[in-house]
Amino acid sequence: MVLIDIIDVYKKYTLNKHEVNALNGVSLKIKEGEFVIVFGPSGSGKSTLLSIIGALDKPTSGEVFIDGENISRMSDKKAARFRRSNIGFVFQAFNLLPFLTAEENVALPLLFSGIGKVEAIKLAREVLESLDMGERARHKPSELSGGEAQRVAIARAVVCKPKIILADEPTGNLDSKTAVSVMNLLRQLNKKGHTVIVVTHERSFLKFGNRIVHILDGKIRSDERRI
Repeated sequence: MVLIDIIDVYKKYTLNKHEVNALNGVSLKIKEGEFVIVFGPSGSGKSTLLSIIGALDKPTSGEVFIDGENISRMSDKKAARFRRSNIGFVFQAFNLLPFLTAEENVALPLLFSGIGKVEAIKLAREVLESLDMGERARHKPSELSGGEAQRVAIARAVVCKPKIILADEPTGNLDSKTAVSVMNLLRQLNKKGHTVIVVTHERSFLKFGNRIVHILDGKIRSDERRI
C-alpha cells in the first residue's frame, strides 16, 4: 500500500534576493513499512524534502499525499494536528528541553494531545523502558550521553505511535559506534511497523535501509529497492 505519494514537487526559496531551487520536480511513492534512506550531500534538497513530507513546510508547486490526505493544501492548524497523530520527528540536535527529565520530555506530545499528566508519564516511561532507557527516565538531558539523549528523542518521536518516523541526520552529533546503535534502533522500530525515512550524507548508513533514494541538486538521481 502506498502511504506517501509525492507528485512533481518543486520548492523555491529567495535568499539574498536570489531564487534558490531546493527541489526540482520530485516524484516519489513510499509504501507502508519501508525503511527509506534519502542520501545526498549538503544542499542537495534532502532536508527540504523531509520537511515537506512532515508537513513542516509546503511545496511551491506539486502535491503530497499521506494516507490519502493532501497535506500540501492543509491549513497550518490542520497540518499541526496531522503531524501529532501521524508523524514522529527525530533531529540531529535532539531538541530536548533542558529543564525537563527524560520521561517529561517524552511525555510532551501526549500532553499536547490532551492526555493527563499521570497517564502521559506512565506511557512515556513504558516507551523509555522499551528502548533500554528506563533507568535514565528521571535524568535531565545534561546528565545523558549523546546516544542516550538521541534515544530519548526517538522515544518522544514514537510515544504517540505514529505511522511515520522522519529522521533528519539523526547521527550527526554522535560518535560512530553510537551512531550505528541509533540506526539499529530505527531499524528495529521499522520492523515493528513504523515507516521510517532517514536523511543522511553518510554513505556507511545506506546498508540500514531497504530502499535508497539518492538526491542531488533537488532531483532524484536514483531510487534503489533492496530485498
